[in-house]
Parts: sequence; structure tokens; C-alpha cells
Amino acid sequence: MHEYAFKIPENLPSDVVAPLLCAGTTVFRPLKEAGVKPGKRVSIVGIGGLGHLAIQFAKAMGADAVVAVSRSPNKEKDVRDLGATDSMPYTLFLSFLAVRGSLIMVGLPTDDVKFSAFGVVAKGTTFGDSNIGSIQDIKDMLEVASKTNVRAVIQKLPVSKANEGIKIVGASGSTSMLQEGEAVSLSGTTASEEEAGETDELTFTLPELSKEGDDTGRTVRETWPTDHVMLLYMLSRYAVCARTKEDKESWIRQIPLLVLMYEGIAAGALNFDYAPAAMVIAQEGRPKRIWMNTTQDGKSAIDDLREANLINGLKLSTKDYHSVTAFQVSLRGLQLLSQASKELKANVDAFIFAPKPYRRELLKIRYIPIRDPPDANTVSEANAPAWTFTRGSDKHLTAGLSGEIQVEAEEEPKFNEEGRFILESIGYFRYSGVTETEDVSYVSSPFVPQCVRSLEAYQQLSSNAHRALEAASGQSNIRDTLSEAIVLANPVCLVGEWIPFGSNQIVALNERLGSMDRCQGGLFTSLIDDRPTDTQFEVPPGLTEVRILDYDPVRYINFEAEINFPEDDGIVQVENFGIHLNVDGTIFYGIKVDAILDKRADRISVDLLSRLLVDIHQDSSEIMDDLLSSYQTSLLDMVFLGDIANRGKFNMIMADQIDPFMPGLEYMDRGDFENELKQVLGDIHCAYDIGEDSVLIVGRDGMLIAGSASKRFEKVFISYFSLLCREMFLRSFFTRIFVLEELLKHIRDLIFRAKEDPHHLVTIRGKLNQATNDLILFTDTLGYLLESLEFVKIPQKSPNASEEEESIFSYLDLKKQHHDILLRARDLEKLVHGAKYEIVNLRQMAEVLNTSELEDIFKTVEGNTKALADSSLTVEHCGSSLELVQVLLAGSFAFTLLDRVPGGSLNVDMPEWVETAFAKTIIDVPLLFFVLNIIWMAGCIYALIRYKKRKSHEVEYGRRTLRLKVNKAIDIEKFEIFLGTRVLDKQESVSQLASEVRRVVWKDLGLQACNDERAHPRRSIAYAKGSLTWKHKLTDAFMARLGKWQARKSREAANVAAVAGNVSPLSAGTATGMLEAGIPVEVEVEYDSRYGFLLFVTFNFHIREKEIPLSRRIRSYLAQVKERIRLGGRTAPKPKRMPDEGACPRNETLIMEQELMSWFAMEMKQHGVIKSVDMFLTEL
Repeated sequence: MHEYAFKIPENLPSDVVAPLLCAGTTVFRPLKEAGVKPGKRVSIVGIGGLGHLAIQFAKAMGADAVVAVSRSPNKEKDVRDLGATDSMPYTLFLSFLAVRGSLIMVGLPTDDVKFSAFGVVAKGTTFGDSNIGSIQDIKDMLEVASKTNVRAVIQKLPVSKANEGIKIVGASGSTSMLQEGEAVSLSGTTASEEEAGETDELTFTLPELSKEGDDTGRTVRETWPTDHVMLLYMLSRYAVCARTKEDKESWIRQIPLLVLMYEGIAAGALNFDYAPAAMVIAQEGRPKRIWMNTTQDGKSAIDDLREANLINGLKLSTKDYHSVTAFQVSLRGLQLLSQASKELKANVDAFIFAPKPYRRELLKIRYIPIRDPPDANTVSEANAPAWTFTRGSDKHLTAGLSGEIQVEAEEEPKFNEEGRFILESIGYFRYSGVTETEDVSYVSSPFVPQCVRSLEAYQQLSSNAHRALEAASGQSNIRDTLSEAIVLANPVCLVGEWIPFGSNQIVALNERLGSMDRCQGGLFTSLIDDRPTDTQFEVPPGLTEVRILDYDPVRYINFEAEINFPEDDGIVQVENFGIHLNVDGTIFYGIKVDAILDKRADRISVDLLSRLLVDIHQDSSEIMDDLLSSYQTSLLDMVFLGDIANRGKFNMIMADQIDPFMPGLEYMDRGDFENELKQVLGDIHCAYDIGEDSVLIVGRDGMLIAGSASKRFEKVFISYFSLLCREMFLRSFFTRIFVLEELLKHIRDLIFRAKEDPHHLVTIRGKLNQATNDLILFTDTLGYLLESLEFVKIPQKSPNASEEEESIFSYLDLKKQHHDILLRARDLEKLVHGAKYEIVNLRQMAEVLNTSELEDIFKTVEGNTKALADSSLTVEHCGSSLELVQVLLAGSFAFTLLDRVPGGSLNVDMPEWVETAFAKTIIDVPLLFFVLNIIWMAGCIYALIRYKKRKSHEVEYGRRTLRLKVNKAIDIEKFEIFLGTRVLDKQESVSQLASEVRRVVWKDLGLQACNDERAHPRRSIAYAKGSLTWKHKLTDAFMARLGKWQARKSREAANVAAVAGNVSPLSAGTATGMLEAGIPVEVEVEYDSRYGFLLFVTFNFHIREKEIPLSRRIRSYLAQVKERIRLGGRTAPKPKRMPDEGACPRNETLIMEQELMSWFAMEMKQHGVIKSVDMFLTEL
């Protein structure tokens, strides 16, 4: 038997050789006998298990052209990849034989072969067959295959999936013999290139479990794919079950696990497919919906491991009532991993540990939250550009200082780490690309279902099919090789949502879009123009062009919207939506896919479609943000907790065909088909067959209808789609209700603990106001939803319904679906009413707290008032006693002074002149000396009291306190620096939940009454601390004295006029300024350090009475005496007017206020705290 054995080339593995020994020899022998070489042309009819090998051998033997002929146009790409250069229709291949050409049949036809003999005889062609070859043919064939890398397209399956393999082989039209213990090779299936020696599956010995999950005591051999084992090992590094009672359980959440799986795919360790999917991230107690590159294959692998009890799952809930799943490796999983190879573990450790030379630590996953945009009201006007665009619910064109268009220099975009995941360890971190969704180039046309259009509509939908080639010339940023399991022909995508709408909103929207104008539609933006009288303005790129299709003034509107948002370089996206807005709140965004990259409309894979749907979701939110009113935006903002830009939407995909077309249940195979459908539909709920050529698949987030039924029963599907959009909104509404209830529980807890913290009352008021506002919006939203459900029209089944129609109405059961949604809405109404009564109760409890607090305040005020009254009485008694002591001291001082005159207290004899002048004339007279002493004492006491009153009058008179309410935005950092240049006498800070108010006081000796900036030098910190040199100090002192002297000289004339004319000196000085330069001013400022607002400014200063020189007063007095003498005393002299506080007119106070604020604003301007003095002083 040795003559029948021969050596197989070493570079050909057994799995490659197996199909070549039969199929390869069958097609190689006729090519060899025909002498195929350079200069020959070969045509191969039928591209299957034999045909794909014949193409490779013909190309390897040097044929100039290899023409592949097939009845299946969907094999064109496959045969081109194998080496074919052209393709042609099957019916003409006989006439294409050249003279002396050969036609070799390698398969048996199912019917008789009939052809014209004249064509064969005239050209001298030959007709033959080939079924097998000789040993030499096999050797020659293997030699060619080893040198030119000819390979059969095979797919390996474990024996446990033999039945599935037989189905695949049967679907491809070929069969293969299966032997136990061997892998199955299938010809004609999708290629999976693998290196020699690699195995896709590993076998382990594990404990056998019963149906209830109990250990039976026996062992069983289980075979698992390598990717499953690697995923299990990766999971074990982060979360394992407790092995003893002392150990703690560790778990890993699903989101970090998805990030790690993506990193494994990006590193090439895991052979999973991924696509963008929306995930909910709990961010500081508020949910954020972000797009992540999620692997459905990986999630399916996790489910496989859970079903085999290799992984444990744990369900928990976040603060915002979103469900979270966590995982850990079970004891059975640890037993499996103990048998895994070190090489497998090393491949996983390579991407979950920090690389060298960093310390070998396990990488942790951390999410960087997205910060909310700043409130437009807190932005400083001085820092705003001429025209700015503020994102958020309210979009405005904000005017700056100059009122002119300011063109800023283009800067390179800065890297934004918000909303990204970080993998970090000690001393090392890197950003994950899991949130960087992939863009593809595509061309789309608008689509609006015919059933929602008016019967009189005459506007036809636009079509961009002629621009399909633009998508092929565009690029994509897909970072992985796509695995395409399902392909759709001529898909139409509808993305729907429910938004509270009413007839008035529809009327307003029709007017806003210009539906009834002569020139309908046009470019559209939601920016609000705050300065409509100005000449021009600028807006950011990305305007939307609207074209009205048809409308009803109060019921609906259909229009096209062409998106012009900027894209990355190389990405070509022709995005044109068809939008339907209905008064019941249903909104559809429809597109017809013309091309994605190089795929035309008849061959669109679900993998590529998932990338396109991400764009539709994001761009449709931006379009509606331009169309919604501020009231509708507030309703959505409440339901989605501020994340309205990423709100969930429902997908509906309609296609003419689906490839492969199978019974509906076979798409739920827990494998490639189901995983790919999950990318666009979410978790699959059910799949139904409709007739012979259509299928309906319904998931959590979308539905797919493929076949002719998608057009024939469009109205039914659209009605069902509309109900599911409401159901999706109900899910978000229901979750939001629980968030409100949690807020009310927190308020109740704060009320019970109100005595623990004085800030609780402020917090309770704020949260009660928030809850009340939410409740109002809840009630309005629920009213719109109930009205929408009550007036919805359910399509009725036709009297003579076909079998397909019967099955569709049976599967969808629209009436039951409508009833269930209405029932859930009624249940929400009960929850809203319950929340309403809870808020009423909490308000009553808060009122009790407020009353109690008010009583405490009244008691405190009453106690303080009594204490003040008692203190006042005590002070009065003390004051009387002090005045009496002062009188006694003054009398004692007078007597002491009197004693010093004669020297009586100096222990010496009385001088003779005293004896002569006083003793005989005064002392010897009875009681005269005593009376004179009393008079002397009274005079001294009177002089002392008069001097005290005069000094008190000088100190108290002229004091002014001006308190101004400013409420202007300032540069808080520059203001803090400015305060550093002042010696602060007092600092206070009151920190609350909503603000942080600070109060600072300092004295300024450099008041300047002029508005010249040179008179307000910018002082440094060294000046405030007194660390300047003596030369600088001397210069500053001299200049200050010089300024005072000049100001005094300029006012002397006005003072003389004031005395002569008996008018107020303050009034006389208005022409030259009310305030004297250099007077000391105490400045008290209150500002909000958290938001950068200057709240109040208080000035305390002293205006002294202007003193007139003595010579001038004498001359003035003499002039008045002469005047009285001349008049003969007929008129009494006018009493001297004593200026007081009430004599200062109101306009003088205003002038002082203007001068002080001008001086203060100039100081702020010099230190960069404000940008403009005029803007700061406006509307004060």
C-alpha cells in the first residue's frame, strides 16, 4: 500500500489539506490538462466549494483573466477577493468559448444538458468532465497550493455544534462527513484566517452540575472558545467569590467590564466585534447617557459563562434608580482557570496591567464626569465677546462691550477629557477609546412614511441616490475589521420619540418655519438675537436647511431637514432627514440609506448601519433643540434630568430583503445573528415570520421589518412604532418619578433633623421649591401624555384580511399594547398625585419649622431688647455719674489753679503783693472770697463743658455714610489681588449653599476727586505693607500735601462767597467737586466670591466745616457793623447759619455719590477688576 501514500508539504496544515485532496484535485486536473498558463483566459461558472478553489488555481497558474460567472450577485465581492477580474451573466457563457476552447463540467447538473451542436463543431471546442484526479495530479496540486498559498474557505466548529454546522452546509448547498472528535470543515462559508497550530477551543475537566445547579460529584469535560476563557480570566483579576468565611466578595460593574473588553479588542487579544451603543452612566447622582463602543459578542460570552455557572451575577440599583449589573468569577470558574495555560493568561495581563517600566499594578477604571456648562447669567459681561453662542436651554447672541464683531484668532482645539474613561495605576494612566464612536461616510435621502402624509400633498421627497459615489470616496475611522453577518437591501431607518406637543405648539412651529409663507423653509437656527437693531452678527457653522413638504395648521407638519454640521476631515456625510411632527407628540426622523462607504443600498450591513444610527440620534436631537419652545425644553429637561441632548429614541428599520433570510426564531441564535441585531435593536424580545418573504424582529430599543410586508402594511407598523415611542418615554418618566420621591424623602429627613444644622432650613426651602417646580412639570407632561393616548387611532383589520394581515395583527396586538401603555400612564397619574399630597404635607411641616424659628427669633429679639434697655439705663446712670465726676474734677482743677496764684500750697510765706492785693480787699471781706471761688469754679466748669461740646460737634458733624447697591460682575481673581494691596481692618465671610458672601473693610487716604487715570496709580503689595524705600515714601507724602494745598486754594474763593452770601459751604463747592482731595475714606465692600459679583459698596467719610481765616471774619464783621450803623439799627443782624445734616440738599448727596463711585471705579479699572468704568457705572 506504500505506493498510494505520499508526503504532504510541511507548510500545509491538515485542516487546509483536507478539502484540497478532493475538491482541489477535481478542479486542478482540468486546468492542468487544458494547459493554463500566461496568455490563457479562464471562465469559471458557479462560485461554491469547487469554484472558489478553481479561481485560485487558475490565477496561480498564470491565467491573464479569470472570469467568474454566478447566478448570485452577492458573491461578486467574494470572488474578486479570491482573484477574479470580471463577472458576467450565466446565460451567455457558452457563446464565449474561443476556438479550440474547452468546457469542463466538475458538477452534475440536475437536468439534461442541451446546447447547439453547430457552435461546438464550428469552433472545434471540446466538452468534457472532471470528477477526481490521479496521485500525480494530487501531488502537483499540493505543490502549487504550497507555493502560491491556495486555501479553501473553511470555518471550524466544535462537535457539540455539529447540527448547526449541518444547517450551514445545507444552506450553502454542500455536505461534508463528520467524524467524532474532529473539527468540522465547511466549504462555502465565511473565511476565518488562522495561523497554523492555533486552536479556537479549549477543553477542561469541571464538576458536573445538576439542573438545579448542585454538584453531582461527577466530572464532565467541557469545551470553551479561547475568547471565553480569556474573558473569564480577565474577570477573575478584578472580582472573585469568597473562598472562605473570612474572605470578602469582590464584584466588577458592567460598565468597567465593557471598557476592559474593548481594550482587549483594541489590543488584539479578544476576537469580538463591537459597535456604538448608548449606555447610562451615573454621574454625581444624575444619569448621563453616553455612547460607548460596546461588544455584543462579549456580552453574549458573559451570558454563556453565567449559564454555565462560571460567573455569578448581582443586580443593584443606583441613586437615580437605574439598574446596574455586577459580576464575579464563581468557584467553578476558578477551577476552570486553574487549568488554563500561562500563555493565555499572559495575553490578558498584557492589556490589564501597567506596561513596563511602570510598577506592575492592575489598571483601575475611572470615569471623568461631564461638567455642566456655566449659567449665562453668571458670566461677566466685561469678559464676554461681541457675539457669543451659549449652549443650553436658552441660546442667545450675547452683546459685548464694543458692539462690533470681534474675530478671534483660530486656536488649536484643546484635548477634552470630560466624558472619557481612564485606565490608571500607580504612576501610570491612559485614556480609553471606548467613548470615541466611529464615523462612516454615507449618503442618505429623506424619508417620510406615505401613511402620515396628506392625500393632497404635491411635494415629492428629495433623492440623493445620484450622489452615492461620494460615500465611496469618503473615509471612515473604523479601527477594527467588521464582521458582517446580516445584510439588508434598500434599508429605510426611522428614529422616533415622543415629546409633549399640543395644537398651539404646532401652530407656533408652522409660523416659525414659515409653512404659510410664499418662500417656505430656508436656513434655520435657534439662536436668540438680543440686539435686533444692530447691523450684522456671526453664528457658528452648522445651520439646518428646511424644506416644507405638507402640513396642517394645528395637527401636523412634514418637512425635510438637510444637516450641515461640520465633520472630521475625510468624512463625507450627505445627511438629509424627513421629519414628521404630530400634534399627539409623535416625532419621526426618517432617512433612506443610499450608500455607506463602498456599499450601495442593496448591500448595507447591520454593522455599518449601527454607526449611521448614532449620527441620526445625535443630529436629530440638535435639530429638535432648534425647533422646540423653551417650555417644551423645560419639560424634557425635567424628565431627562438635564440630559436632553442624549435622550433615548426608538429605531425602526424597514428593508426590502434580509440576507440570510431564515425563519424568525433562527435569528435568536445567541450567536452572530442575534448579537449583530442587538447593535441596532437592543435586547431581542421576539421574532415572527410574516408570509413567505418577510420577517419581523422586535427588540427593546428598535424593530426590524424585512420583506415585502414592510411596504404593504406600513400603516400598521407605523402605529405600532408610535406606541413603542410612547412606551420608551414612559420608562424615563417612571424612573424620574422615583427620583422625585427620593428627593421628598430627603426633605422629610432634613425636616426631622432641622435642629442639628441651621443650614437645613435654607436647604429645605430650596429643595421644596425644586420639588414643587418638578411636580408642576410632571403634571403638565402627564396631561399631554394621557391626552395623546386617549385620542390615538388604532388601525383596524380589513374585513377580508389575508393570512399575512391576520398574523401581523395577531403578533402586534395593537389594542393590547395601547391598553397596557394607557394603564401604565394611569398608574403614573396616581404616583404624581401621591407626590403632590406629600409636597403639601412637607410644606405644612416646613411652615411649622418656620413658625418655630420665627418665635425663637422674636424671643431672642425681645430678650435682646430688654437687655439693651437695661444696658441703656445702666449706661445712663453711669453717664450721669461720669459727668458729676468730671464736674468735681473740673472744680478741683480750678481750686488747684487758684491756689497756684498766691503760692499757698507751696509751703512758703504769702508774697507781699498778694497780701496787698487780695488779703485786705477780698479775703478780709466776709464771704467775698468764697463767692469769688464759687464763681471761678463755675466758670471753669462751663468752659470745660463748652470745649467738650465743641469738640464733639467737630467730630460728629460732617460724617457721611453712602451705601450703594452695585450687583455687577467683576473679575474675582483680580479683585483678590487688589485686596492684597490694601491693609484690611475687618474681614467677614458668610458661606451658604447658594453663595459665599464676603465683607471687607479698609481705609484709603488717597481719595482723588478727578477722573484722570494718572491720578489713580496702581499700588503694589509693597505699598500696603510699608516696605517701600524712604525716597518713595517722601515723594508720596510731598505729592499728597501738594494736592491738598492746591485743592484748598481752589476752594477759598467759594468759601468766602458762602460766608458773604449766607449759603452752605457744600453748595458753594459743587462747581469744583464736593469732596476734598486726600480726605480719608473708609471703604466697606460686600461681594460674592463664588460667582464673582460685587453686591454692595459703603463709603464712610468726614466732611469738615470749612474754616475762614480770622482776618477775613473780622473784616466781614466790621462790614456788618458799619451796615447796621448806617441803617440806624432798623434791621437786626441775621443770625449765623449753622450747617447741619439736614441742610445738605439731595442733589449734593448725589454728587458725592457720583464722585465716590467714579473714584472707586477708577481704582478697580487700574487693577483690572473691571474692563470699563462706563459699563460699571451704568444703571447704578
